[in-house]
Amino acid sequence: MSVRVTYEHELGELKKDLKEMTHAVESAIEQTFTAFEDQNYSMAEDVIKGDRTVNDMERAIEARCLSLILRQQPVAGDLRQVSTALKVVTDLERIGDHASDIAELILRTKSKHAYHIVKHLPVMAAAARGMVHDAIEAFIGQDLDAALEIIQR
Repeated sequence: MSVRVTYEHELGELKKDLKEMTHAVESAIEQTFTAFEDQNYSMAEDVIKGDRTVNDMERAIEARCLSLILRQQPVAGDLRQVSTALKVVTDLERIGDHASDIAELILRTKSKHAYHIVKHLPVMAAAARGMVHDAIEAFIGQDLDAALEIIQR
């Protein structure tokens, strides 16, 4: 297998890992606000437990990126793609942390009236979840038009 084919394969695996992490973060956002709306405390606990998985994914993707840089020594656009992936996973992990923090607040407040005070939040969360999904898809697909559309949102 040539060096370029190996690199393309590893880059494909990196993209696959990014999609998997994005799905985990999207799920955490969705579950957090479902737990909030339904006052489902076990779901909130699941989000908190799932944050460890997102953290592990971040470390694994960072390791893959660094391995790609060290072994393949990408240049120009390839290097930008790998270095951007390093930044993206940090942001995804942070979003996962926020979902977990909100889940912790759900457990602390345990108030049936809390949802009625901030019932606009699930709509915002759904919009954020969609933007996270679309942003990663635009990055993976190198779709500039989609990226610009997300910025406009």
